[in-house]
Amino acid sequence: MTDRVVGALLVLVGGAAVFLAVSWEVRFAGDPVGPRAFPAFAGSAPVLCGAAIGFAPREGARWPGLRCLLLLVAAVAWLAAYAATLRLLGFLPTTAAVLAGGALLFGARLIAAAAYGILGSVALWALIDRGRDIPLPRGVIG
Repeated sequence: MTDRVVGALLVLVGGAAVFLAVSWEVRFAGDPVGPRAFPAFAGSAPVLCGAAIGFAPREGARWPGLRCLLLLVAAVAWLAAYAATLRLLGFLPTTAAVLAGGALLFGARLIAAAAYGILGSVALWALIDRGRDIPLPRGVIG
C-alpha cells in the first residue's frame, strides 16, 4: 500500500506541474522551444516514476523512520526559505546557502559543504547569467 500512496502523490504533483507549465501564457519567446518546455518535461518525470511505482509495488515496503521524515521536512523548509529570500538576498548567497545546507543534510562535512555551496552557486551563476544571458536576482548585496 505504501508504494501506491507514494506513486499516486508523485502522479498528482507531477501532473499539476505539467498542467501549470502547459497552461502558462507567455507573450514573448526568449527560447526557440519556449519557456514551457522545461517545466513540462520536468513535471513528466514524477508522473512516469509515480505510475511505475504505483503499478508495480514492492512487497513489504515500509514508511521511512522518523529521522528520515524529519530530514525531508527540513529539506522542504530549506527550499521554501530559499524561494522566500532569493530576491531579497540575491542569487549567489542564497544558492550557496541552499547547496551547502542540502549537502549538510546529506551528511557532508562543514568545509566540504561550504566549498560545494560556494563553487556550485558561482558555477550556476556563470552558466545561467553569463552563459545563457538570463539575469538572476542581485539582491541587496547587488
